[in-house]
Amino acid sequence: MDEIAPAELNLGAARRMLGDLDGAKVMLERARPAIMKRVLDARAPAEKAEATKRACFLGDNLGDLLRDRQGAHAALPVYEDNVRLAADVPDPWFAATASLKLAEACAALGRSPRAHEELSKSLEIAGRARDDEMLASCLLTQGRILSAEGRA
Repeated sequence: MDEIAPAELNLGAARRMLGDLDGAKVMLERARPAIMKRVLDARAPAEKAEATKRACFLGDNLGDLLRDRQGAHAALPVYEDNVRLAADVPDPWFAATASLKLAEACAALGRSPRAHEELSKSLEIAGRARDDEMLASCLLTQGRILSAEGRA
């Protein structure tokens, strides 16, 4: 793997948190090809899981940045990729987070059936994992979605 890509990923995430969205986007997009190549090239299960976690972290940051700058429509494909990627990570937090972010984006775009489908996945994963913090995030998101639909 390009040894600079993990540093670019971390710098991009830090820049996003500090509000430098232009700099963050440059760093994240620069890191993405090498990070994704590592996922494809990984052979051992542990190596694949670590590479995929890193790719999910990148997608999470890039998706959030695109959502904040351009709207949910721009983040949607990144979040959809993250749902597929997270399925290969043993830690359930990744799959729950990916489905939750996709649910939020779908809800923002008025795609209620898909939003509820992804939210249900996230709730199920969080419940099975007994992850109270993720479960609380899911329930909060569920409340926001139902409220926006006039059902809460």
